[in-house]
Amino acid sequence: STVSCISAGLCEAVGSAAGTGAVTSAAVAYQWGGAAWAAQSVPLPAPATSSGLDAVSCPVAGACEAGGDLSDQPSGAPQALAESWSGGSSWQAQHAVAPQSITSNSLAAVSCVSTSFCEAVGSYRNKKDRSVSLAEAWNGTSWRLQHTPNLPPGSDGNYPVMTSVSCVSADFCEAAGSDGNNRSAVWSWNGASWKIQASYSTGLGLDSVSCVSAAYCEAVGSGGARAWNGTTWSAQSVPEFMTLGEVSCVSADFCEATASGLNGAEAGQWDGSTWSAQSVPTPSGGNALFLYAVSCTATNSCAMV
Repeated sequence: STVSCISAGLCEAVGSAAGTGAVTSAAVAYQWGGAAWAAQSVPLPAPATSSGLDAVSCPVAGACEAGGDLSDQPSGAPQALAESWSGGSSWQAQHAVAPQSITSNSLAAVSCVSTSFCEAVGSYRNKKDRSVSLAEAWNGTSWRLQHTPNLPPGSDGNYPVMTSVSCVSADFCEAAGSDGNNRSAVWSWNGASWKIQASYSTGLGLDSVSCVSAAYCEAVGSGGARAWNGTTWSAQSVPEFMTLGEVSCVSADFCEATASGLNGAEAGQWDGSTWSAQSVPTPSGGNALFLYAVSCTATNSCAMV
């Protein structure tokens, strides 16, 4: 589902795969060591019968946090799942906190700036069975809930929810998300609270955000791209017929994004002034290519999965 790289020689990728026996699906993790991917063990907390990881962030070599959800057969409702990796070949399950009086919750994205500070965002279904944003922070020992402001509900009763987060310090994070009505919002974290920084109701879906400093971030999605300059968000032109998916920036002059175009999966590159399409080769023996995530550590080092 997604990937986080520390260097060209070290990346972590997480997702899910078909299970066996009573386990219908299982969270998986793989580590890139510079030459090959190696599978890692991810525990499935009892009594869950399915799990998946949708987010991972590694602030330093030998330390990663991942998030997703799990469920069991009797209820079937997903519940937030957090996992940590601190070296070796195995991940460890953590207790992900949840609001009271909810029917389900899950984590969609995580961003860590150190082993003692991470932000995870996602959504939960409230007692009216409506989607609401979820945010929680890791302090090196435990996860704690944070209050998230919401836009008014849409015509279907749901709220735009956080699907991506990017932090540059414990005092600055940006989150982005949207709802099924193509309304979208950007939230900012200042070290004490979240606030809605901008919202759009013109069909602009924002699904991913990447920040390199408090003065520069990129947010992309089905509706195009927007840049943060420390004061305001401004729209950017994207090539016709190209839809951006997930973005990773290393500077205000270099970002890579997964994308789709007329010919299928491709990549989008930002050079500080324009977005341009890049072709991505299909692996030998394959007949279709799907790209879900990207992580860049330098202008000449990115990994897409």
